[in-house]
Amino acid sequence: MIKTVVTILFAAPMLAHAADFPTVPSVVSCLKATATLTEPGYKIEMQTQCVGIAAKRCAAAKVQNPSACITALTDEMHRFNTDLLTRLPSSISGTGFTASGYKHVLERAKETLSEVDDCSDLTDDEYRYCAYIPLGATTIDLITLAKGADVPWP
Repeated sequence: MIKTVVTILFAAPMLAHAADFPTVPSVVSCLKATATLTEPGYKIEMQTQCVGIAAKRCAAAKVQNPSACITALTDEMHRFNTDLLTRLPSSISGTGFTASGYKHVLERAKETLSEVDDCSDLTDDEYRYCAYIPLGATTIDLITLAKGADVPWP
């Protein structure tokens, strides 16, 4: 009995470490999960972690090809954002900051998506800063807009 418990206690962490996340993480899935959090400060911190940790996993070679990993993350966010933009209304009803802020964030997201297309011929590190980081922020913004506009995510 004791031998079994000791084996489980010591073997489980080693098995988890051995897998070491061999696949590309999903930033979008993580951001969707954190979108349901209600405390704003915690929510923002967790969303930032979704974007940051996925990039760190790629850079730390926790996957077989770090360069392909960051490209896959970027492509995932770009596809998601492009799809979500087609679902979002151009404005929401209401007055004040919420309605005007919605329009502003929506326009900024469209600009970011068009600017990211200009990053494709850059080197890996340049591409990461040109495309990955802005797309991470845009994905957070668009998920928030969709939730506020009652639009389902793709």
